[in-house]
Amino acid sequence: MGLFESNLPKHIAVIMDGNGRWATARGKSRSEGHREGANAIDRLMDASLELGLKNISLYAFSTENWKRPITEIRSIFGLLIEFIETRLDTIHERGIRIHHSGSRKKLTRGVLDKIDFAIDKTKKNKNLTVNFCLNYGSRDELLRAAQELFLERKRSKVSFEKPVKEKELEKFLYTSTLPPVDLLIRT
Repeated sequence: MGLFESNLPKHIAVIMDGNGRWATARGKSRSEGHREGANAIDRLMDASLELGLKNISLYAFSTENWKRPITEIRSIFGLLIEFIETRLDTIHERGIRIHHSGSRKKLTRGVLDKIDFAIDKTKKNKNLTVNFCLNYGSRDELLRAAQELFLERKRSKVSFEKPVKEKELEKFLYTSTLPPVDLLIRT
């Protein structure tokens, strides 16, 4: 049990922004900046476990990031695969559960296989949930959730004139199994 656990947020989200600019300002490649961002995840997980935080979301790659140069995109996803391959055993041993939020469309089979493997391996862990938001966009998520709700209502023959309740839509969100974010940090 962490210090001041009753006062801690239940879910912290971090928008991982500025790694490339940070590196460029220091005369390094954007890829080196992204690598440093990946290393920061280790420090964040350590601090979260030490404090007793239960949920963190890492907005690591948005739907807008597909506009970046292909070499940068490959570098980011290469880092993700490396991160999983080199850290997954330790993550699992520490009781950390991996979760993914975001569209699976556009993600390569190799990336999806690594994510799915990490999710499956850590699915029973309870110390901390780390939600990797990859190919995530809030508008995309809401559109997808609305489409799923529409299909559910159509299947169950619920009137489309019936007002939508928050809980009804919420179950189709990527984070439906996580508490709402109560602290958002943009780096």
